[in-house]
Amino acid sequence: MSSASAHRDYRLPESPPEEWLRIEWPKGEKEPTKNCLSRHNYLELKQQVGLGDFEGRGWRGFHHHATMSIVVYGFLISERGAFPSSGPVAKALFRQFALPKGYRPRGAAAAA
Repeated sequence: MSSASAHRDYRLPESPPEEWLRIEWPKGEKEPTKNCLSRHNYLELKQQVGLGDFEGRGWRGFHHHATMSIVVYGFLISERGAFPSSGPVAKALFRQFALPKGYRPRGAAAAA
C-alpha cells in the first residue's frame, strides 16, 4: 500500500474500499506478533462460507477446513460474474431433463 492512498484522500472523488487492519497481540507479549491488512473478504469467509465454524482441536484439521472454505469462496466469487443479475436465467441456460417413464429413485417404496 502506498502512502498516497492514505494521504489527502479527501481529494478523491469517492472513498476507497473499506480495509481492516487485523492485529494479533497475545497476552503477556510486549508487542503485537502478527498483523495483516484485509478487505471485506475475511468477513464474508466467516459469515457466508463458515471459516469461523471450525471446532476441531488440531492445526491440520483447521488447515483443511480453512483451505476448503477458501476454495468455496473462490468458486462463489467466480460464479457471481458468470450469470446476469436479473431475468429467468435458469430456463435459458439449462434445459429441462426428463425422467424415463416408470423411473423410481433408489430406495423409494414400490408404487401400489
